[in-house]
Amino acid sequence: MVITYESIKPLIKSESLEGGNQMKVSFQAEGMAAPIQAVGMMMADQDEMMKNVKKQAVKQGIMSSIISSASSFLGGLIGGVGGRAASSAASTAAYSMTSSSSMGQDMMNAKDTPENRQKAVVAAFQTVQTYFEYDSTNGTWKGKDMSKVAQG
Repeated sequence: MVITYESIKPLIKSESLEGGNQMKVSFQAEGMAAPIQAVGMMMADQDEMMKNVKKQAVKQGIMSSIISSASSFLGGLIGGVGGRAASSAASTAAYSMTSSSSMGQDMMNAKDTPENRQKAVVAAFQTVQTYFEYDSTNGTWKGKDMSKVAQG
């Protein structure tokens, strides 16, 4: 059975987004004394990540050209050994500032959309699915009797 958000929606007692990409979800079915907590991660879309990688590469290329030109100009103004040292220092400082940007973090963040939240809820459910069973005749979920499962 393919698990969809709609199929598990009756089990959801609460869901909340925490930490930017963690969906904390409580699931409870008929016959369960208490809800079961689970966490699902919102994942960045692969296509969106690739677009962001390309954008960042273009930005880095432009910044690289600007840095190279500016540091060369600075070195030329000062001239000689001091100019080369100033050019190198300016270039190193500028490259470290641009490379330490949050490029990687920004690319990995998933957009907060209803679809991404639902995917995270489904992922959370999959981690606790063993505590539930689907009754295909009624089309409903119920809690498993864990004492029977433990005996085996």
